[in-house]
Amino acid sequence: MPYNVFVVLLLILTGCSQTDAQRGLGEAELTRIARILDADPPAHITVSPRVRTEIAVPPFSEARIGFTKALSLGECGLVPLIAERNSALGRQKAASTRFIYEWRIWEGLMACQTQFADEPWFQAALLEKRLDVDIAVQAVLFQSIEADAVQSALSASFSDLKLSGAAYRDAWSRISPLLIQALQGGPSPIQAEHDAFEAALKHWGDTRHHAALGRAVRQTDAWLQAANALLQDAKTANRICPMGTPTAEGRQIAAFVRGYFASSIQSEVATVMQSVEGFDALWRPLRSASATIAKAATTDDLLLLAPGSTAALKQRWQIHVESWQAILQQCQLAPRAETTN
Repeated sequence: MPYNVFVVLLLILTGCSQTDAQRGLGEAELTRIARILDADPPAHITVSPRVRTEIAVPPFSEARIGFTKALSLGECGLVPLIAERNSALGRQKAASTRFIYEWRIWEGLMACQTQFADEPWFQAALLEKRLDVDIAVQAVLFQSIEADAVQSALSASFSDLKLSGAAYRDAWSRISPLLIQALQGGPSPIQAEHDAFEAALKHWGDTRHHAALGRAVRQTDAWLQAANALLQDAKTANRICPMGTPTAEGRQIAAFVRGYFASSIQSEVATVMQSVEGFDALWRPLRSASATIAKAATTDDLLLLAPGSTAALKQRWQIHVESWQAILQQCQLAPRAETTN
């Protein structure tokens, strides 16, 4: 059985039972907060499911360059490419190979622009092939075997978010420059560059980083909602320092914030927030190179999150920090020096 077919079948067969393990803060950290606030912790943390919205990729154009017209493009080296592109076999190539073909056809047409500047059929083909390159890039990113793999919740060989993120950055640094080069009409790759691109794509998919980061965002957001509810109740009840002066309980909270909060909670949330920001930064140049990709590939969509999820995460973290500050302020315990964003 071909490897690509095996991967597709594996993803289909495991789609309903994929491991979506906890990443980040959990009930243990929530129990610590409840204990320090003298409150009952929630029974459990409810993590929202992944939003399985497929990023739609437009169909390729139906443009075909006839045999007699193809012969007139012989000096551009397009005859064998056009013949293969027009064949059923050529249309069924893997996404990454199809991307290279569409790029080379567009590249050859651009090389003949002066010669055929007055030919309507040529100008139409040039425009359609330009659009097909954009579509081919989208197919690589959103509809390929590798695109399915990077979204898979199957266990990857990375124990934490930082490791999968580092591997993702490494692969992306070898994938995105070539995609941008194609979108900007640069020269197509030589065979060695093409081979390196294919290897980087497989490495990219194997990171499973979209699934890992998406789960971390959903887990952290659910945890913050539960923790913020505890903090809100504590602020409203004002049991810690009811007279607005420091108490033993207030000093315990101050020590908790300086110690456990800073080392275990704040650092964990910071890892997730920084991972999201780094992820968004990696995709930014590609979004700048293609308005279509910019519209389709939001960070929420790529991580299979509900719209607005990453913005909501930032807001809930801000509320969390401010809530600790408010409780410390009730005890006159220099909240701004104790907590930071």
